[in-house]
Amino acid sequence: MPQKDRVHDLVRRLLEEAGWVVTHDPLYLRLGDRKTYVDLGAETAIGAQRGDRKIAVEIKSFLGVAVMSELEKAIGQFIIYRGILSVRDPERETFVALPSDAYQSLLNNIEGQSIIASCALKMILFDDAKEVIVQWIE
Repeated sequence: MPQKDRVHDLVRRLLEEAGWVVTHDPLYLRLGDRKTYVDLGAETAIGAQRGDRKIAVEIKSFLGVAVMSELEKAIGQFIIYRGILSVRDPERETFVALPSDAYQSLLNNIEGQSIIASCALKMILFDDAKEVIVQWIE
């Protein structure tokens, strides 16, 4: 079993509280003969306001000292997973879940917005202290 990020269970609970049904924990993917995984796969419940929307969520806490390395890894994973899912499960959207304070310090500036736009990065921002989803950025 892959190691979970420190905030994995919190993000899963927040998604479930928002009406998502977690269908995979983790969501395993294949790239050729290699295996990889996205932290969570989820779908909205039938009849929920979002309809039959399916998502894959890579969860990051950005707690380490190598924050830029973590950002590079998160964006790389997002791009790889989105590419695999575009073939294997094209209805499933890919998101990175990250703390809102990490977003504010890393991506809420002109360079960060350029990265978001060029990668078409989708994010779920959460506040781990308050235990709430703050914003969905699509």
